[in-house]
Amino acid sequence: MRGLKPPPVTNTTRHVIIIMSDGRANMGGSPVPVIHQIRELLSIGRDLRNNREEFLDVYTFAVGPEALTGTLNALASHKAGEQHVFKLELPKLQEAFHRMIDESSTLHLCGVSQEFPSAGERERNPWEVSVTITRPGRGQERCQGSLVSPYFVLTAAHCFGLEDSAAWMGVDIGPKQRRGVSALYLHPKYDLGGRRARGVPEFYDYDVALVQLDRAVRSSVTER
Repeated sequence: MRGLKPPPVTNTTRHVIIIMSDGRANMGGSPVPVIHQIRELLSIGRDLRNNREEFLDVYTFAVGPEALTGTLNALASHKAGEQHVFKLELPKLQEAFHRMIDESSTLHLCGVSQEFPSAGERERNPWEVSVTITRPGRGQERCQGSLVSPYFVLTAAHCFGLEDSAAWMGVDIGPKQRRGVSALYLHPKYDLGGRRARGVPEFYDYDVALVQLDRAVRSSVTER
């Protein structure tokens, strides 16, 4: 692309540069001017009305206890509300990459969690929910379940009786969200007493149920 004037500009490709270094240059001089050349090539920062900063992210990882953080900070992108400079400590590497990733478009996905050591209990198990059945005159029963979509919870069929009504049920998703239940679906082959004649007092095959929530769960890193 050298020699093209003006340099080629694209509005569809977003560029990411990851630099792992101690910040020292042992040949070729400082790398900071090279970052400026890349920004110029991509027409980033030229026009104050449209600086195109969203098309380039430069992340730097300081390697070693004596890394020159000033140099690495000069190489990295600087964007409000985002972190682009990290100190590389292997136990914290997973957390560092989590901070780099924008999860806003994937928060609704089932089975995704944060597993680095400093993550909280809800961040490590964001799908865990509690299903409460309040039977008139007979008290309450609680069962655990797993959120599999913003509208559905997977749980055990043996938590429910054939006479249970969805109106008697509620679902707690973490400490801040509670939902009512609009429908309950037991596996069609679930039959707890189906093999008593064969000497099996309780038969737990197909012991699964889906609980449909009355409203979608607001997906976040602690509820998804």
